[in-house]
Amino acid sequence: MSKNYLCVAVAAVFALAIVCSCGNKSKKASSSVDDDDDEATEEVEDEDLAESYLSQDLATFDLYGQAISVHYERGEHTYPVTVRFSKQGRVLEIIRTDGQGDSEKASLTRDDDGRIEWISWESDSPWVTSLSYEGEGFVAPSQCMETNQMGNYTAERYLRDADGRLLSMKFEEAIHGNTVEGEPEHVVRLSDYDERGNWLTCTITAGQYTFVTCRTISYADDPVTTDEADADADDERIKAFITDLYNSGSYLDYDFLRAHCTPRMLKKLEENYEYDGEGYAVWLFRTSSQDGKPNCVDTSGVSTVFPDADGGHWYHYKFVDGGWRGENRIKVLLRDGQCIIDDLETVYDEAFEQLQQ
Repeated sequence: MSKNYLCVAVAAVFALAIVCSCGNKSKKASSSVDDDDDEATEEVEDEDLAESYLSQDLATFDLYGQAISVHYERGEHTYPVTVRFSKQGRVLEIIRTDGQGDSEKASLTRDDDGRIEWISWESDSPWVTSLSYEGEGFVAPSQCMETNQMGNYTAERYLRDADGRLLSMKFEEAIHGNTVEGEPEHVVRLSDYDERGNWLTCTITAGQYTFVTCRTISYADDPVTTDEADADADDERIKAFITDLYNSGSYLDYDFLRAHCTPRMLKKLEENYEYDGEGYAVWLFRTSSQDGKPNCVDTSGVSTVFPDADGGHWYHYKFVDGGWRGENRIKVLLRDGQCIIDDLETVYDEAFEQLQQ
């Protein structure tokens, strides 16, 4: 097996799995043609399936129903990938997590029809993934290719039966523009369908190699669990804490800071204190200006608080400080029901930006 082959088969876990579309009429728990395996070819009834995809992005990932996230796992040598969708079925983000728990977001490029055309990861540069489509309406990709600027590529072309069920993947590889011969065809077997007709297990066999991808799907109408309800409540509590922290001026109170900051955060405030003696650099919570913005109503307050896209207990708060606009990134932990500030970063400081002009 070549190095380029591994780039597709191992590094790009979703590149093989997201395109396992099986048509929108009927599905079997297997996309192979082995009808002797009764368990693997258990029929999924038509009435249990959605008649069509709800959006192009959901079609790209072969998802029926109002899916809001899909999580892919495939073996110990690949990073898990999570795709999140809006309620309208548009991809919000594609994230993969390495063995140390660090996350990376994929960059997306769309074609003139709004379909996802390119997917790239900064850590995989110069390799990028391209998707091709055939047909009108919401359709799954007909080809998935990984390529770089040196003329190397690996491509999967998808072969389906008359009903649109995926039977196999034709693999092609080129090194410096020269096609490599003799690569095996990939036989696909889909199984373990949920109540909406979406596959949960994809088994791909290529010669002596077998890859099993499992996916977990969440839907907009899934019942809210106790853990999710608690998470939502914690999120609202943190947002309210951040809003009150700024609006009430609590960050100016040293006793408040000692009670609501980790030792690391207190050390950061101490190290940034610019005057004689000991103190805390409380101005880090607002803009750098000591005066109100000229020719502007002298108002102050938080306008919005929202979680950081990368999670990790980070939030953003946008605010007005004497008419100056600002945005900070703040890390808030919950300990025994109490909000504790662990870190703080400036994202935007209008007063500072204007001073630099």
